[in-house]
Order: sequence, then structure tokens, then C-alpha cells
Amino acid sequence: MKKTTSRFVLALSFISFLFYLTPDDSAEASSAPPVSDVTILGPGTWDRDGVGEGDSSLWPGYLYMAVQVMGYGQPTAYLDGRIVRRAVSQPYFFNGNIVTGFRDFFHLSNKSGLTPGKHVFKVTYTSDNFPFNETSASYTFDYPLKGGNKL
Repeated sequence: MKKTTSRFVLALSFISFLFYLTPDDSAEASSAPPVSDVTILGPGTWDRDGVGEGDSSLWPGYLYMAVQVMGYGQPTAYLDGRIVRRAVSQPYFFNGNIVTGFRDFFHLSNKSGLTPGKHVFKVTYTSDNFPFNETSASYTFDYPLKGGNKL
């Protein structure tokens, strides 16, 4: 019985230590600037090797929408009223060593592309902290893309 109890206590101690090592972002998030500006850079295909791993990757030939955002917030993006997922978020703006913005890439289609015609992309960023504001932007484009846009 003592051996089981000591193993249990050791396991709990190890788990507590792991929680101690996990960074606490609450202080950082509370001081992070809210979303102040959203700029849609436009659609394009990725022309380099994959970035990221698994489902969060950019791959050649796939269509993405590039969005630049100042501040911190959670995005919700739509293409023609259907929700689309963010493929990759890259730190973009630096103020010394502090990241103050991001460049997000939203996955619009696979290699087969979209149906020809006009498409509307809309994104809304909701700030993670006070003030809990929302900032939106929309972008209308024709598919197929003219000039073979590369991101």
C-alpha cells in the first residue's frame, strides 16, 4: 500500500511541476493591444514549399487570402457566407522585440480552385481583452485570378 501511495504522490508532484512549466499568458494577454486595424492584402496561391505541419500548412497551388492585423484578436472568416479556417498565423509587426501584429493566411480552396465568378471574403477580429471590440473588413474578387497572384 505504501508503494502505491508513494507512486501516486510522485505522479501528482510531476503533474504539478508540468503545470508550473506551462507559461501563463494571462498577464501578457491583458496587456496586449486590442485589434485596431485589419487590412486584407488579397487572394493568391502559395508558390513555395509547405509551411507549418499537418492541417495548419500552406501548400503550393492552394488558394489563400492574406490578411494583416494590428493587435491581438480571434478571427472569424467567411467566403461567400461559408466559414473558412485560418491556415497559418505569422508574427508580422515588430516594435523592438514585441510582436504587435500578425499576417494571417486563410484557406480558400484546394488545387481545383473555386467556381469561376465573383467571390466575397469577410473577416472579423474580436479582441481578446478589454476593450472587447470587433474590427471587420471585406474583399470582393474575381476567380480565376488575373496575373497568377502569388503570396
